[in-house]
Parts: sequence; C-alpha cells; structure tokens
Amino acid sequence: GVDLDTATDAPVHSALDGTVVAAGPATGFGHWIVIDSSTSTGTVSTVYGHMYDDGLRVRQGDVVRAGQHIADVGNDGQSSGAHLHFEVWEGGRLQGGRAVDPMPVLRGSEPSDQSVVNAISAIADCAGAGDAARPGLVPAEYVPWLVRAGSICPGITAPLLAAQIEQESGFRDARSPAGAQGPAQFMPGTWATHGKDGDNDGVENVHSIPDAVISQGHLMCERQEEARRECPGCSPVDLALTAYDTGRTSAECLRTRGEPYVATIHRRARVFAGGLPSGGTYTTETQPYTPPSNRVVDVALAQQGKPYEWGAEGGTQPESFDGPGLTAYAFGPAGDGAPVLPPTVGQQWQMGVAVASDQVVRGDLVFSDFDDNAQPRRVGISVGEGNVLEARPGAGVGVHPVEQDSLAKRIAS
Repeated sequence: GVDLDTATDAPVHSALDGTVVAAGPATGFGHWIVIDSSTSTGTVSTVYGHMYDDGLRVRQGDVVRAGQHIADVGNDGQSSGAHLHFEVWEGGRLQGGRAVDPMPVLRGSEPSDQSVVNAISAIADCAGAGDAARPGLVPAEYVPWLVRAGSICPGITAPLLAAQIEQESGFRDARSPAGAQGPAQFMPGTWATHGKDGDNDGVENVHSIPDAVISQGHLMCERQEEARRECPGCSPVDLALTAYDTGRTSAECLRTRGEPYVATIHRRARVFAGGLPSGGTYTTETQPYTPPSNRVVDVALAQQGKPYEWGAEGGTQPESFDGPGLTAYAFGPAGDGAPVLPPTVGQQWQMGVAVASDQVVRGDLVFSDFDDNAQPRRVGISVGEGNVLEARPGAGVGVHPVEQDSLAKRIAS
C-alpha cells in the first residue's frame, strides 16, 4: 500500500467502478472502505483507510463509479497525521488475494503485473473523474435545477440539496443494490408517489436531472413539514435529512440516529454554499415568514460590555454570560410569546429553521466554529448589517462581524 499525505476532510474518490464490500471500523485503519471491481482477469479490490466514522460516504453494498466521492480523509487508527492509506489487491482483499504495489499505476507507468494494469488503467488520471468529482463544484447541468429546488421552501437550500446528491450518487445516474435509482436515489415506491415532472416535458423520469432534483426538493420540504408537526423544538431540516436517508417518514425517524449522514450533509453544504445561490424564500403559503421579535435584539444589545463566564446562563439580573447563556436570556419570556431556549449551543442548534445566508435578519441565531462533526461551538444573535452579538472568552459581550463559515437558524416568535 501507499500513504498519500493530504489535509483532513480532503475528498477521497473511488479509483474504479465497483461494489462496496466493507465500509466501517477495521483494525489499524480506524475506518476503511474496500471496493471490489470485476475485471477480465478476476476481482480487484481497492482499499482506502484511516477515515473517521463520519467521513465515510458509502455503505456496504453500494455500487460506486470511478471518481465518485466516497470518503473524507481522516487520521483515525494507527496514524500519525491526516492521510489516505491506499491499497490494490489482485484476487480480492476479503477473498484471500494478494496486495500489489499501486505506485506504478499512480505514476502512470506500466508495472510488471499486466493484469493489474488492465484492471485499474484509469486510476492514474486524477482529472479523469471529471468536474463532478471535484469538491465544491456542482456540474453545470445541475445548477439551475438545484437553485429552483432550493427555493421551494425555507430551510431546504440549493447547497443542502447539492450535498445530498453528492452523497447519494456523486452527481451520477446511479443505481444501488437496494434498487434506488437516478441522481437523487429514489426507490421505485417513493418515486411512484413523489416523482414530479421538473422540466414539464410530460414525463416523470427518475433518471432525468430536472425531474430528480425537483422531486428531491419537494420531498425534503414535505419531510421537513412533517418534522415540524411531529416534533416541535426539533431541527426540522435534520429530521428531514434523516427521513430521506432512511426512507422513512419524519415521524418514524424520531428515534433514529441519523447524525453521521446529517453531519456530512451540513459539512458539505457549507462547501457548496460558496458556489451556489443559497435559495429559499420565506414567504410561502405553507410556512409564512415570521421575523424574530425586535425585543430579542434589544435585550441582547443591552448586555454589551458584560464579561464572559463559562456556564453563566443569565438570570433575572445577570452580570455575566457565556454564548448560549446570552442567547437564552435574550429569548427568555417577557410577555411577547418568545420561546425559552435550552442552555447549550448543541441544544440550540437543534431548534428552529435553517436560514440562507442572504436571508438572515436581526434576531436570527448565528452559529460558528464548527467541529469535525459539523457541530457548532459558538452561538450569537444577528444584529443586522453583517454583524453578530456574542459572548466571547476574553472579550465579553460585544458586536463582531459574522464569520464566513457561519450558519443561521430562525427561532420565530
């Protein structure tokens, strides 16, 4: 095998078309992926190692294409720095085959074992995966439909949908062993009830990019609305993502742990947000726009200059705050119906409706400093004009510019 040095979370692309025969924990590897590919000379396995659990983007049984984004680089297992460990096995890694040196193929020269050359002739050309496999770049044919689908309802944005399609199919017309089809990976029964004619050509075609993406947007909006009804206070976007991933309704997903999939989508959506309009309108028949209370911002601004204290949750006359303590205090009951927020950043992140970056208004919660699991460590309150009021260690309560990788949630009063 060979260790390929690169940054944490760099994308790992499949070297070959094939079937995922292992995706999970493995001794020494931390987590690995093994893909078997059928060739004229028999089975060839490609092995990818040292990813974290939430960096795995495929599951055992998935059919993948060469160049498909299958994982994010990690530093798990017996590893002393972020890198990808890559192996090639003639005869199959799990079938008692033998490992061969992948470097001659990676260099583009001819190794001595001609059967391996025949099996993985495309592996050396990193650009051969095409633009669809490059991180943060959406294929041009998807862009107009993602923007349109990202405007169907609030919270379900174009970058979020792009991240889903990357995860589901790698922007390809794929078919899974379970029978899911097309770019958005609809099961036949789901497509029968939720498929739409996105481009108005008179046909509802699961393999069509317009039809698949528009149907994906509508289904995600439906699942999000179910989540609001079934679990007030939950994150409707996260529950909708879990429902889409599992093929269940939002109600059935209340006890389903969908965090790895959800975290991956949010992390990748932040990448796509740099090149896609966030979309989203907040004046629809199903979800009327309700701005946060002006009182929330007034109460928060009145705390400027007070010191930071970890664990300080405020009170009737607080003298210090931590980040979530400040936001909880500002949203506290004051006779106008504003909800009471829970006391931690993680709990507040699970509430409200996601807001596109160009739709943030005064009073929206602004989350930042995301960890490797796409969970925020800090929270503040938007005070308008690209600024956020936040309680920070060493700085106390003050106004700061919104950081580039921030995400917002709306807690409507």
